[in-house]
This record gives sequence, structure tokens and C-alpha cells, in this order.
Amino acid sequence: MCRALQNLRRTVIVVFFDAEEPPYFHTEKMGSYRFQQDHCRDIEFASVVILDAVAHDFKILVPVIDSLVRRLREFIFIIGSESHSLYSDIVEKTAAEAKGLRLVPTLNKYIPDTSDHMAFRKAEQPFLFISRGRGRYTHTLKDNLQWINWKALNRVSEMTLSLMKELDEAPLETCRKPVDPWRLEIRLLRRAAGFLLPLVLPFLGTGKFWLSSRKDLDRIAEKLNRNVKL
Repeated sequence: MCRALQNLRRTVIVVFFDAEEPPYFHTEKMGSYRFQQDHCRDIEFASVVILDAVAHDFKILVPVIDSLVRRLREFIFIIGSESHSLYSDIVEKTAAEAKGLRLVPTLNKYIPDTSDHMAFRKAEQPFLFISRGRGRYTHTLKDNLQWINWKALNRVSEMTLSLMKELDEAPLETCRKPVDPWRLEIRLLRRAAGFLLPLVLPFLGTGKFWLSSRKDLDRIAEKLNRNVKL
């Protein structure tokens, strides 16, 4: 991936952050916060891409559902499409090209500041945060190399490289205003969930079998936040 990134037009800074876990989480001692404050105050990034918890299959940790609905394993989430007006097209192209992954965009406000993108969001930098959320062994002693799904990780790497190429070619210096990408969210959620979506929507707080607005997505997020820990 690093060799491929050398062919991009823009300069790429690759950083591995530390001090993300408690007691440093959401404090000024987080590695990402210190990096942004100490080294990036004068930089206007074209885009900031954060990856966290991407090397496991996505599961809602309800064994019956996880075993029966196999497509859930391919779900991966991307937060931040709202932070730049050009991100919707870029994310949709990336989703279409991703192999073995079902990319689902959502808003940061639904799962607020769960990782290192927080520092850059607060600095008003456009960002995209990619994650599969908490896994069965996240933040436990079993959160080790034996747990990693290397095939899934390779797919995420390929998708991220595709995303980086799309970002590199886009005129991100213009149209930096935030947007509401609700139409993108609905389209990609339909693509990811397929025929299952209308079957589960009535149980997700929408009261209907289809999605047509931000309010529908708000209701789903509220329901999931009460019942699923991501």
C-alpha cells in the first residue's frame, strides 16, 4: 500500500497514534490530539482518513442473528461524509469498487467521536473514519493477532487504497462546506442490507418498510444506540 501511495499527486502523511485508550481517551493527552495541536495547526488537509478496529468481521454480538445473516460479516462503516461536499460521490464510488465489503456511511453525531478522528473534526478538517466497531474481544486480552481476519484486513486495505486514489483525484480544496448526505446513506444501506432491509425496518423505529428521509435514519440510530454497543 505504501508503494502505491507514492504515485499519488498529493503528499500523504501516515501516522500511527497512541494513547487512545482510557484514561487518555477524549483528553488532550491522546496521541491524535497532540499530533494535530503540535504539528498540524498550520496545515489545511485535503482529507484526513482514520482507520480503527477494521481487522475483524462485523457482528452485532447476537449469536443467532450473526450466524444466520452472513452478509453482516461484510459490513464496514464510514463516518464523516458530512464533513465535505464532495465526499458523497467519493464514498459511493469506493463502495461500488469494494470487494467482499459492504460499506455503510453514517454520521458522526450518531456514534460521536469514538476514535482519533475527533481531534481533526474539532479542528474543522474534513475527515473520514472507517471502522467495524467493537468486536467480541475488543479491549480484552484476546484482542491479539490470533483474532485478526487477515483476508478481511486485506480487503479493507484494498478499499482504503481505492478511497485514497479517489480523494487524490478530487478537487478537495474547493467546496469544503459540510453537507447532509442522507440520500447517500440510504442508497448504500439498501445496497448493503439488500432484501433484509424492508424486513427489519419496522423493528428499527421507522414504523414503515422503506427509508425516505433523515428523520428515518435518526430513528434507526436512536433505536440501535439503545440496543447495540458499537
